Amino acid sequence: MMVGPSATGKTEAWKILLAALGRLEGSEGVSYVIDPKAISENSLYNTLDPTTWEWNNGLFTNILQKVIDNVRGQDTKQHWITFYGDVDPKWVENLNRCCSALFLLNCFIG
Repeated sequence: MMVGPSATGKTEAWKILLAALGRLEGSEGVSYVIDPKAISENSLYNTLDPTTWEWNNGLFTNILQKVIDNVRGQDTKQHWITFYGDVDPKWVENLNRCCSALFLLNCFIG
């Protein structure tokens, strides 16, 4: 997590790191930048319609599906998901629930 005042180089630092790792490992890096305060919590993660029981993926879930394609070996790109903006307890807590103490992602569906 990178935190600090505006205009101190945080964005450039992670962009340079992603590019440097790409050169070292010989693979392209792709970044997905999300401003979690710009969309609703349901649009960020996902929702289950209580009437139709239809599952609607959120933005973060759709990005994770792209990353899973990478894990399956369909491309050699590194995928970075960046939550860009103020740290808010609402979205941080939801993201924290997904991750275990071993920094592995746990996806609960339904």
